[in-house]
Amino acid sequence: MDMADKHTLSWTYWDTATVSVLWDNNGNPIEKNVKGLSRPFPLKVSGRDIIYKFIPESKYFTFKFNPTDKSGVTEIYIPEITFGKTPELKITPSIPSEWITDNFDRLILRMTNSGDVREKVKVEVAVEGSNTLKDINSDSLFGQIQNVFTNVFQGIEGIFGR
Repeated sequence: MDMADKHTLSWTYWDTATVSVLWDNNGNPIEKNVKGLSRPFPLKVSGRDIIYKFIPESKYFTFKFNPTDKSGVTEIYIPEITFGKTPELKITPSIPSEWITDNFDRLILRMTNSGDVREKVKVEVAVEGSNTLKDINSDSLFGQIQNVFTNVFQGIEGIFGR
């Protein structure tokens, strides 16, 4: 599934009632099996140069894109079974966002491009209560070093693409 994410390709897993990999004999999902297959993914993106990665062990998802439409909408499915009802969220640079549920009662992160944001947007999602996305103090030596490396690698990425 990591290779499908890397190449932004869709994937699916089929399970019939007789195999019982995802469903028990009563037709209920087997949580430990469903968790491994329920991954975050973009539903629609108002942008280009899309990169995303999900790390199941740490329950961490990152998504990057370059906005192309001044007011376009980007939506990402975030599995509640993995991240909880109120996942941690960090969007850099900040663009308007909200948590919604769709017609299938799925948790969706909806972001609306703002006309002044034209550089690459980075979205990070982590499991609720994990404190994974705490801001690093940019005044600290470590924070300053991290900012330098981030800017250098973003510049290189801009020259050579992803």
